[in-house]
Amino acid sequence: ARRRKEEYQHASRILERREHDFARIEETLKSSSLATREKKDLQRHRALLEKVMRERQEREDKLNDDMKQWSVTAMRYYAKTLATSTKHDLRAAFRLVAIWTDGHILTEGSAIILEELKSGLPTRKLLPLAYQLASRLAQEESPFHDALTKLVIAIA
Repeated sequence: ARRRKEEYQHASRILERREHDFARIEETLKSSSLATREKKDLQRHRALLEKVMRERQEREDKLNDDMKQWSVTAMRYYAKTLATSTKHDLRAAFRLVAIWTDGHILTEGSAIILEELKSGLPTRKLLPLAYQLASRLAQEESPFHDALTKLVIAIA
């Protein structure tokens, strides 16, 4: 959800502009014979842009890692909720599948689904999602499709 916000998109556009500026500076430094003062100014500006871009990339990587960790933890707890409770079945089932199919943790999510199937995930609680899950089936070879096939077979 955070990546869809206007501020995040604006920051991404700024980063793209900085990358473009960095490439232009690199090109200018390589191709032209500038005065020593101008060259030093461009080199300083390039170093500053490089630092800002590196810090931004580090923050982006940390955000991605945090999102993955949150998603994995949430999937585990939604699966445990389905296994131990009947109070929040529908919401837990929908959230479990939504997080798994969101796209950023397909491999890890598939491993969690297979692990939970082995430990007794009540697949009957996923029956309302059978059509949506079956519609994602494909002839591809990936951990996601393997787990999805096993889950749909278990539901059936």
